[in-house]
Amino acid sequence: AAMLRFFVFWAGWARAASKGCFLPGAEVSMADGTVKPLRDVRPGDAVLSWDEGAQRPAPSLVQATPTYLREPRDLVEISLPHARFHATEDHPFWSTTRRALVSVRPEQTAE
Repeated sequence: AAMLRFFVFWAGWARAASKGCFLPGAEVSMADGTVKPLRDVRPGDAVLSWDEGAQRPAPSLVQATPTYLREPRDLVEISLPHARFHATEDHPFWSTTRRALVSVRPEQTAE
């Protein structure tokens, strides 16, 4: 199967868009079913991503691994039944209920 190129991946059981929003230790689901810390993901690695057209998970190749510096106060903790992780407060998340990206701040989520 061909590797797709998307900027969406799975982190801690949550579908997430990639824009410098996670701490280096955040676990990323790899295409082979393993997980590794974000700090260890390299260009060319195959991660579990999201195919918007097919609306299902799909493998994709990491194109780049930019590093961003953030203040700790810019981070929020996300708790799910299967995982807990930190992201920046402006990070978008996929809502299966709304079938759209939403903010951790409800007032900033477009209707």
